[in-house]
Amino acid sequence: MLMINYGEFEIIVIDKEKGGKADALNAGINLARYPLLCSIGGDSIIEDNSLRLHQDTLRGQVSH
Repeated sequence: MLMINYGEFEIIVIDKEKGGKADALNAGINLARYPLLCSIGGDSIIEDNSLRLHQDTLRGQVSH
């Protein structure tokens, strides 16, 4: 497991054996410490502000 601080975001990279996408997602959910989770595929490219845009959109929809 690798933890990276990206500005105000904490990103956790989980390196695990093969098990499929559902297994990888479950590993991320099990380690999540906050009410919002972002799952990105290996072939995904995200824009610089995309995490912020999604956080702002979901902020009022997630119970704390």
